[in-house]
Amino acid sequence: MTLRGNTSQEDRGGYRIENTTRTRLTGNLVSAVVNGGIDVLGGNAELKMADNLITGGTVFSDGPLFSTPSAQVPVRSTGVVVHDITVAGIKTTNTAGAVVGTGVGIGIGAINGARFFDSALSGNGAAGFSVLNNNRDNHVRDNVADDNAGYGIRSRAPDRSGTPSRKTA
Repeated sequence: MTLRGNTSQEDRGGYRIENTTRTRLTGNLVSAVVNGGIDVLGGNAELKMADNLITGGTVFSDGPLFSTPSAQVPVRSTGVVVHDITVAGIKTTNTAGAVVGTGVGIGIGAINGARFFDSALSGNGAAGFSVLNNNRDNHVRDNVADDNAGYGIRSRAPDRSGTPSRKTA
């Protein structure tokens, strides 16, 4: 499937992708959606995202969010390639009063063998790019993160049998 040149503006959510093979998202606009810009659940193989613009509004969570596998979708995504996307102004205040919102968010154990490069992540409420633990063999290079309220790029080490994860920037 190819999603090209589409606009999702002020919707509940932008796009949701799960259990697909060779899906392409190119040249799309997501703006001021309520929940997630692009929700990527598990089970995707060879997913490619390029040249997408995701801008804030009342977005609750993330631009692209790669979700932790669940009982409904228990398999992580593999072979993901994300490049030349712009994610800006993803921020809102949660019920506890904290400003949240991450440009690109990768949940625990969500992906394996992914590449993220040549993207711009700016003005987000938390990190520009955040990778939680148990994501393996992924490469993040040549991205620009600026003016994010938290880390530009945040990564946590793989979980090692009860050893607490380390935070690195």
